[in-house]
Amino acid sequence: MVENENGVIGQHDMSPSDLTTFDTSWMDEGIVVSFSKRYPKHMEPNLLQSEPELKHVLSICGITYTVDPLRCCMTLTTTRKEPDLTCKAKQLLQLLSVNIPAGAAFQLFNGRQSCLIKIGHQYGGLCSHFWISEEQFVERRKLLRDSREALARLTSCEIFMLDEIIVVIGRSGVKRVKDMVKDCIVSNKPPAPKIMSAERNLAMKGVKAMRI
Repeated sequence: MVENENGVIGQHDMSPSDLTTFDTSWMDEGIVVSFSKRYPKHMEPNLLQSEPELKHVLSICGITYTVDPLRCCMTLTTTRKEPDLTCKAKQLLQLLSVNIPAGAAFQLFNGRQSCLIKIGHQYGGLCSHFWISEEQFVERRKLLRDSREALARLTSCEIFMLDEIIVVIGRSGVKRVKDMVKDCIVSNKPPAPKIMSAERNLAMKGVKAMRI
């Protein structure tokens, strides 16, 4: 595995066996809900390095976070029952499992949302589903990579491009990024013209507002 343009090591495939597991148990504090997710061994140094900071920050939210090197597994545990909190906990594990930096992943607890888009030939990937060849994938992924910074600027999102996965973290712009990614990979529609058009429209709105 090599570092990609984000400086993050990519994960080619998250198979069904790596999906988040769910467990409940009873303690004096009440019902304890736990979410666990396995991670690739090569990610362990980064996860252990960020563990103290994540433990501290998540404890403020009433969540316990642990990394088990023997099982290559991360676990989040809480007695809080808010559906939104448990949903964010599962999303956090998903982001950490593909080596998204802890600081970016924790933005989920600051009102942001995330989207993990499988664009390659892995299980559930767009190329697998729509029969996109490897050559087509490489060419279309380059179009996305070349437009990544401009798209992030336009949508106010953080966009991480891994080997065959794109992770988006943001607010209302997340859906826009997801649509452009799918259009590029599936329909070979480059995002650059759409970004330029959107930027022109924003500039025109700004000029009109100044005139008013």
